[in-house]
Amino acid sequence: METRKDFARLGKRCWAIDSPADPLPPGLADQTEVTVVRTGSQPQGVTVQDAAGTQWNVFQWQLDCGWLCQIEGEEWFPESDPQVQALFAQVLQDARANGTEPAFGSEHRISILELEWLLRRNGHPVES
Repeated sequence: METRKDFARLGKRCWAIDSPADPLPPGLADQTEVTVVRTGSQPQGVTVQDAAGTQWNVFQWQLDCGWLCQIEGEEWFPESDPQVQALFAQVLQDARANGTEPAFGSEHRISILELEWLLRRNGHPVES
């Protein structure tokens, strides 16, 4: 399994990510699901919209646009794909069983909390 982060593009579903170094605009909460409605050439050239229709300008790095996963050399699948969800659930189960940090291949490490959120945001049940 190979993985890579997806990127912001028009119409893409993403999640707003807050950080102390780069706080989100007032009114836009951490982990809010948003849709990209405009992109530009500047770092803060991404306009997103939440489910209520409110729009904000954010930096590209303030968005988590999900993961893409290549399974056994096939095409790239989004994190919401059932095959990918099953693989990610197995990664979480293995990490918990082994007491290790979850990893997608050798390149991408992710915390257990992040992996649980990734599964939940795509409707996959997660037991704590």
